[in-house]
Amino acid sequence: MQPLAHLLIDGQLGPLSNECANYGIFSLQSLLEWVEQLPYGRNSHRNHSLVLAEEKGTCSTKNALIKAVAHEQGWHNVHLFIGFFLMDAEFDSRLKPILQKNELAFIPEAHCFLEINEQFVDVSGLNEKRKKIDFKFLKTIEINADQINSFKQDLHKKFIKKYATQLAVDLNQIWTIRETCIEAFSK
Repeated sequence: MQPLAHLLIDGQLGPLSNECANYGIFSLQSLLEWVEQLPYGRNSHRNHSLVLAEEKGTCSTKNALIKAVAHEQGWHNVHLFIGFFLMDAEFDSRLKPILQKNELAFIPEAHCFLEINEQFVDVSGLNEKRKKIDFKFLKTIEINADQINSFKQDLHKKFIKKYATQLAVDLNQIWTIRETCIEAFSK
């Protein structure tokens, strides 16, 4: 297994790789570090190519950018996943007042992450100490970088709808509560 710092980015192999080279990012390790330190925030459009230009991103766009560059480079050891879990106050203490106000123990949520050399990697920057075990994924699905738009959102809404029914909460209401939770831990 080649160390990540030795996986060099050839700017000639694709537009994202070229953009990385323009930013002075020449290895997978430096790309991971650079993306992770960027602020967590939504891009103007749900598109991984905007992470570099807008210097921010979400779990979807940041991790998808890494996968897209890996695809351009032909690195087959980098995989992008969407994982489904139940987000509660244990996940992030800033959610406790929101969940309590809405009389919920959790919010069903989706999170994108990478597996590189069969190791969990998350460059979202939400919490550098957070590990895969903290998410307590109920299900994971491997996706392509270009599936973070409607494909991911449709899967996410189906997952939330299942729990909305169990919680006797309207899907739109639970989506609004979810947005409030995301805003809380994005700060």
